[in-house]
Amino acid sequence: MNVIVRFAREEDRNDVMEFVRNTWSWGDYIPEVWDYWLADNKGKMFVVELGGRVVGMNHIRILEEGVGWMEGVRIRPEYRGRGFATQLGEEAMKYARKMGIKKFRLLTSITNKPAHGQVRKMNFEKVGIFNGFELDGQTGEATASNVTQEVYKIAEKFLLESREFRLAKGFFFDSWAMRSFLECGVTNVLKKYKLHYKLTNTGTAFLLHGKSEGAEKFQQLNFAWGDGVTIKEILKEFSSHAGSIETCLPKSNSLTRAMKNAGFRKRSEMILYEKIET
Repeated sequence: MNVIVRFAREEDRNDVMEFVRNTWSWGDYIPEVWDYWLADNKGKMFVVELGGRVVGMNHIRILEEGVGWMEGVRIRPEYRGRGFATQLGEEAMKYARKMGIKKFRLLTSITNKPAHGQVRKMNFEKVGIFNGFELDGQTGEATASNVTQEVYKIAEKFLLESREFRLAKGFFFDSWAMRSFLECGVTNVLKKYKLHYKLTNTGTAFLLHGKSEGAEKFQQLNFAWGDGVTIKEILKEFSSHAGSIETCLPKSNSLTRAMKNAGFRKRSEMILYEKIET
């Protein structure tokens, strides 16, 4: 049968919804983002068609710092293992290269062994491991205190020297993508989101918090850093009035304990992969 990889169209919806219905026990987020991705003018959604039937899909998001973020790969179960995910990925990168994109990244579950092999075939390399957390809080939104220029300077210094920054390889969570502090500009990132801080004689800790800007709308914890005791305290204070939150933070036993102590539930363990072309 003839295999075609092409841009997604509205008439592909029913075929796709049929095979993403039971991706996880709770379903899938694809139905929620379909319209947004279809209309995305900063990226593209692709499908693979076999004999006139859509059997797979993916999406590439073009981040403003010049990165192609690859997401939403789904293959109809009975057609897995035939290389369709690789074909979708290659076509998405080909599209992005035309816009000068030379960096590509993606997240995949640590348990998704087939995906690990597939992305390595496309010459992606492992960057780091991140834990996904969620907080099922009451309706609300955490507000940050007024932040002076001096506090921003202290926050940046502590960030760049922090264990969390090192473990994260300089990446922070934003709208289910992992983005680089350095590529986006540390000062820009700190000022874009709400900065929560705790500066005392005994310790220092910071949190970045904001709203997602992608297809899924949610409150997010972008990053957390500081000394062990104080970060535990600030997370506890933050979670008490933050509402529902999603985040992905560098894998760390101490950070995981602090998150769980603050009421967050660990929901996943993810690997960040990267491909940089010259």
